[in-house]
Amino acid sequence: MKASPEVHNRFLRRCVVFLAVSSLALTMRWIVLPSPRAEQSARLMAATGEISVEPAILQNAAQANPLLPSCSVRTINAQAKIPSTPDEALRESRAALAEGHLDEALQHCQEGVQLDPKSALAYFLLGMIQIRRGEVGEARQALLQSLKLDPAHTTTHYYLGKIYLAANESTAATKEFEAAIKLGDPSGAAHYGLGLTLLAESRYAEAVPHLHAAVKGNPQDPERLFTLVGAELQLKQVD
Repeated sequence: MKASPEVHNRFLRRCVVFLAVSSLALTMRWIVLPSPRAEQSARLMAATGEISVEPAILQNAAQANPLLPSCSVRTINAQAKIPSTPDEALRESRAALAEGHLDEALQHCQEGVQLDPKSALAYFLLGMIQIRRGEVGEARQALLQSLKLDPAHTTTHYYLGKIYLAANESTAATKEFEAAIKLGDPSGAAHYGLGLTLLAESRYAEAVPHLHAAVKGNPQDPERLFTLVGAELQLKQVD
């Protein structure tokens, strides 16, 4: 029995729809997963937009799927621990430090030091992170290394002076604060540090001018003003 033209056309339309849907499914499968069989271990986490893959197949996976979001590729790079540039490592370290993630900040900074052992900035940042972690001895060594690479870095002298002051090493603290002042101290922070160092040695007459400079650098800081007033009172009592 021969099918009518209408039945025949309906059958052809169903075939076309089936083939179109099948082709779309195959196309989407190619977009989501890497083409080589060895790369089938890539797991797409649609809810977070992250992709977890084995490091060995990272580059091939990225090349096979150019439509993957750039944020996913960055996540792959981070998980596979592909070596970054020193600038990238330090940028990630600063971002983690700003968010209070000290372990992550330390990891990225150490990576930056390894990638560029002659970077004064890397050692300075390492010192800042170690200060936040309470690792004062390690911080001192990092800042000293930073100054070896860049002796004209004002902020490094300042923080090293603070470390010495906290350790009651007045001579070393004075040297670092004076170096920072000589290089330029518009905020008055180094003047304040030197003023505190001199006060600790009861050298009030020498401390007061530096405390005045500190208050001038930041008139809104009540601690500096209070310290200055106290130093001037002590100076009058001595006189």
